[in-house]
Amino acid sequence: MQDGKDTGRGGRATADPCVLVVEDDRGLAELLAIALADRLGCDILSAFTGEEGWRLFQHHAVAVVLTDHHLLAGGMTGLDLARRIKLARPGTAVLMFAGDPPLDAWTVCDRVFRKPLAVAEVLAATEEMLSRRRN
Repeated sequence: MQDGKDTGRGGRATADPCVLVVEDDRGLAELLAIALADRLGCDILSAFTGEEGWRLFQHHAVAVVLTDHHLLAGGMTGLDLARRIKLARPGTAVLMFAGDPPLDAWTVCDRVFRKPLAVAEVLAATEEMLSRRRN
C-alpha cells in the first residue's frame, strides 16, 4: 500500500494502472488497500483527504478510485473529488461509499455503495472496473 505522502514504487510516479483509496478512516483504508492488493495484484494508493486524493490522482495512472463521501479532514467531499476526476479523465472509474450517499453520486460515480460496506462486493466491483480498463 502506498501512503498519500509517497509517489509510488521507488519514489517515482506509478506508470501502471493503479487503484486509489480515499478514506479518512485509516483502519478501513488499510483494510481495503490490503484486500485490493491481495485480490488484484496492482499498486494501491491511499489518501485520507479529498485534496490528498486529488494530488495523488494527478501524479499517477489511476484506473479506479474508491472514495468515501464524508471526508472529515479538508473541505473536499468524495462527490467533489469524483466530479474533478470525471472532468479530468472521464474514463477513470469512481466507486463511492457513504452511510447516506448524496443523490448526485448515482449520476457522477460508476458505482455507489452504502455503509456498512460489504467488502467482497466492493472488491468484485473494483476488479470488474479494472478489467474493463485493461481491455
